[in-house]
Amino acid sequence: MASVLPLRLLRYDAATENFAVVQPNGSGAPRVQSFDITSYTWGPTRKIPFKTKIQGVTWPLHLSKKKLRQIKKLMVQDGIEYLWADCVCINQNDDAEKAREVPKMYEYYRSARKCHILLEIDEVWDPQKTVANLGFVGHVMSQTSGEAITSEAKMMTPNMIDSLSEWANTAPWAFPMDKSIVKSASIDMGVLNCYSTCVNQVKAVFDNVYFKRVWTYQEMLLGKNTTLWSVDKTTLSCVGELGVWMDLATDSMEKAGKLYDWIDDSRHLKTATQDTILTFINDDKDDLRVLQMIVESINAARGDILNGGSLWWKRNHKGAANVFSSISIIPRKATWKPDTFTGLLGVFSGLFTPAEFERDMTTTDLNALSFAFFKQLSIKTGQAWTKLAIGSGEDRDWGWIPVGTNYEDAIPEKKEYTDRGLIGMGDEEDFKSDEEEDRLEQEERDRTDDDESDDQFTTTDCFAGVINLGILKQNTSLAKVYATIGLMGSPRAYMKISLNQVPSTGGSRPDFNFYFRGCNCGKKVKTGTLKSEPILDHSEQVVEVSGDETGGYLVQCATILGSVFDPGEDLGNFRKTLLEKLQPYWDTTDPSARPLDWIDRCVSGTEWEKPSYEYLRHHNMSMHYRLRHITDCNSRLESPSTRNISCRVKVNCGCVVEAPFSFVFEGLTAVKGSPLGTTSFTRDDAGRIIIRDGLGLVNPGGVGKKWLDNSDNNNVLRLVAFGGNIDTHKWHASQCRSLKESKPLPRPKPEKPWPTGRALVRDSFSHFATDGMLRDYGYAETGPDARQMQRRGGDGGGDDNKYQDGLSEEEMARKSCGNLLICRSHPLSPYRIIGVCVDGEIKSKKGQDVVEIR
Repeated sequence: MASVLPLRLLRYDAATENFAVVQPNGSGAPRVQSFDITSYTWGPTRKIPFKTKIQGVTWPLHLSKKKLRQIKKLMVQDGIEYLWADCVCINQNDDAEKAREVPKMYEYYRSARKCHILLEIDEVWDPQKTVANLGFVGHVMSQTSGEAITSEAKMMTPNMIDSLSEWANTAPWAFPMDKSIVKSASIDMGVLNCYSTCVNQVKAVFDNVYFKRVWTYQEMLLGKNTTLWSVDKTTLSCVGELGVWMDLATDSMEKAGKLYDWIDDSRHLKTATQDTILTFINDDKDDLRVLQMIVESINAARGDILNGGSLWWKRNHKGAANVFSSISIIPRKATWKPDTFTGLLGVFSGLFTPAEFERDMTTTDLNALSFAFFKQLSIKTGQAWTKLAIGSGEDRDWGWIPVGTNYEDAIPEKKEYTDRGLIGMGDEEDFKSDEEEDRLEQEERDRTDDDESDDQFTTTDCFAGVINLGILKQNTSLAKVYATIGLMGSPRAYMKISLNQVPSTGGSRPDFNFYFRGCNCGKKVKTGTLKSEPILDHSEQVVEVSGDETGGYLVQCATILGSVFDPGEDLGNFRKTLLEKLQPYWDTTDPSARPLDWIDRCVSGTEWEKPSYEYLRHHNMSMHYRLRHITDCNSRLESPSTRNISCRVKVNCGCVVEAPFSFVFEGLTAVKGSPLGTTSFTRDDAGRIIIRDGLGLVNPGGVGKKWLDNSDNNNVLRLVAFGGNIDTHKWHASQCRSLKESKPLPRPKPEKPWPTGRALVRDSFSHFATDGMLRDYGYAETGPDARQMQRRGGDGGGDDNKYQDGLSEEEMARKSCGNLLICRSHPLSPYRIIGVCVDGEIKSKKGQDVVEIR
């Protein structure tokens, strides 16, 4: 018998072919030996709810009628007598019931005999055939070289030759290049087509909307014996076990790497077509690398939950960090925005009691939800859980948990429905045709002005950069952290970064616009003795960049941004780091326009090939490029909540840059010496990952809210420097004007170097000359290798100064690592977080010590 039975179950009586919702724990209820559970996406919810004839369901339903029919069809086809489905087993209109039921998701999914995932996909694939086909590709590559005529190879059997011929000549062509062009590359077309068919199937499964929702993430982690079902307009088909498809993601990654090497290693010289083929395979490697990372982190989380039980997260802090990183790799959406947090309470089972849930988690204030979630996690684990972000800077209790301020709430009001309002709405059986149901639901959505576009969703990128800062001082709101304190110098602002909303175009991503105006525009540059010429301003002339030219212009933009963010350093390294992290994709008329080494090749032979500090006078330059052919950026900084944000960067010399958020902030992580740019993630031996990137540098829209258009404080950040000379940019601009272009620019004098010890703070931050006497600055490390241990005695018991491995609090705090800027106004006061360090090290007079952060 199941260890825990839900409040309600949907029952199918095969003898009578009737459905009913029963309460298995009620008096006179049938004895339930086992039950199955389902995981699916609701899809667009109905604006007008409907009643169902299913006995036991007395409340209106908001999911589509078609979805309910699919659930019933699953029970009939797979012979399921009892099934738990949230749409009919939880009264979604009863907040009190939801408060009691949501914290029980762990017990329900772990008690179910089997979990069924419903995917709406147009084509059904047998995963075992995909496994066999990938194995076939691997076998062919192991028996031949990449330039061999495979049909003539000695180790090829007749069956293998016939299979390759079928893949090359009969099977649908799947490789993303014209078949006639690929023929000229002298690469076996059967191998390419078989490989692409398999990889496309794997990517299509995981690209399904199911894998991009919050609730389904925790259901994947908690479900047992999980099977995928394909639902199309007419049929319901089993498409294999979830574990098989997850293994296929890893196998596909391996085959992509081997195929690349198989082609590349066998040729000293490659044709343009061969280079283009390798480019497409390399793109597959990039996509599959992310997918493999997600799969590994999910498998690690499933193992942690299975081995640790419902309270696994109290003892396994590396596992908890893995969950936050995993769910933020590809941001998952929540239609009802508070679900961003409540949708994880099954994974963090026991984090809130039903009473605590109703008290703290039923609000629609996302800042309050975020604060309550991390505060409760910190209290229950004894660890200071927070995120890599710039908080409001308020001096308050629990101030190390960032909370945004002055946001406009973007959450729609929840609609209430009564039985009276349901009269005449009908039952799901009223519509016999799925096509008719689709049409009516689409008409219903078209009549409203609030269609579910990307910017209406909250996404799980709010969990990016979640870190274990240190330990929580018992019975207080103070975090004990190992930090570097007594920073030398004082924070002086020299650059401002403003974030602004950009309207989307037709529901898609906005055009990629890059604007730069050097501070010397309109002034004069020396051309000879007593001779000068005006410096023209080209920033008002928009250049429409073609798809084939996009690569070269992107390199130019990255070079200019590097000269602003990282002057005096290797601009070639900066732009390569930036663009490799950005991972832009764009449409071309010729695949050769995006070669494998496009970052170098697209500017080869031009003045941008090897940018030199001595001769690149960016202060004298100006441009405005519209790169409308960019279709996507795979940067983790590119998400639904950041896609419509543009950054305006203004340096104290007067130079101005305007570019998309992901481009600008990937640029910040690419500067030399920034810990944010060294690695994107850390993986341990168990497959757990800890993301370490710059997404948490700012919290655009808070956790799902819009920036106020008239908020001058909250959407502006300042780059400050503790060391160096903040006026060096002005000095450099004057050198660009006063020296002829044929003469090299001098380096700054050692006593007046470029700004160092840089950090980001909010615009409201201030430091006055009088603050230097008592105020102290430092930084707390937040690296991915921190290993925290549970206090002895569990929740609040035992020795407050000792841990399970026998370490003292000071020794324990030394295991934390980071780059959060901290400050205190008085020697007896606790520190507070005021910003994020960009540079990895800032000179200190006092060194490292354990500090308390309020």
